[in-house]
Amino acid sequence: MSAPLEGIFPARGGNGTYTWSLSSGTLPAGLLFADGALSGTPRSAGVYRATVTATDSEGRVANYTARIVVAPKLAISTRLIKPGRVDKFFQRKLATLGGIKPLEWRLVRGPLPRGVFFDRIAGTLYGYPTRFGVFRATFEATDTFGVKARKTLRIFIAPAPTPKKSSA
Repeated sequence: MSAPLEGIFPARGGNGTYTWSLSSGTLPAGLLFADGALSGTPRSAGVYRATVTATDSEGRVANYTARIVVAPKLAISTRLIKPGRVDKFFQRKLATLGGIKPLEWRLVRGPLPRGVFFDRIAGTLYGYPTRFGVFRATFEATDTFGVKARKTLRIFIAPAPTPKKSSA
């Protein structure tokens, strides 16, 4: 679900009170326009154009052409994290779709492999793993408007290769 939206179209000048109307265009499904204010929760992403008209008590009219952009819902799009190896540098960036950047990341539940860290600004795992195994971690991304997305991912770290014995 998208974040709730509230917005007011200000009007100045004229006399008396204003009457408001949507004179052309469309609003995103889920939004309402009443008394110069836009409110509700948009149900679909897209760019919408509409003309809002304010009429004062003497019949003077002012039009405002609005462009309303509804971003797709934020989601963590990373499905799999490419495996790493003990003692080899490991760096993997988590990806998202939708939302409004910049994002802030958070490790909600871990643990991460020993030696691996999580950059909350870049959404990147990095480091030199010191233990092999399969680790489950839950990550959360939050966009500029506070919309959150969570996903649990598996991090597989393979053992370091065993040195080959040389025959002398």
